Amino acid sequence: MRAGIVKTGIGYWSISGFERRALAAAAEAQIATGAPVMVHLEHGSAGFEVLGLLGRAGVPAHRVVLAHVDRNPDPGLHAELAAAGAYLEYDGMARPASGRTRR
Repeated sequence: MRAGIVKTGIGYWSISGFERRALAAAAEAQIATGAPVMVHLEHGSAGFEVLGLLGRAGVPAHRVVLAHVDRNPDPGLHAELAAAGAYLEYDGMARPASGRTRR
């Protein structure tokens, strides 16, 4: 079987030691398989930090998908991440805001 995507994740505006090891392992898997890396970003945070870590490990930005970017509604940031070469994953637009009822 071939890997279709390698997925890992980080916390909110922090990348723990464990998450750094997981990103390094994802980078190794990406290089070995050619499969893109998808990274869960808690509330769309730390995208450039993730791109930097993966880039230093040999993964080009165009092989990275940053997940949940829509949780940080900053179109300027989104444009900068896309201009850096990363793919952006938006998946929460249809979800109602927490604590509010949809009508």
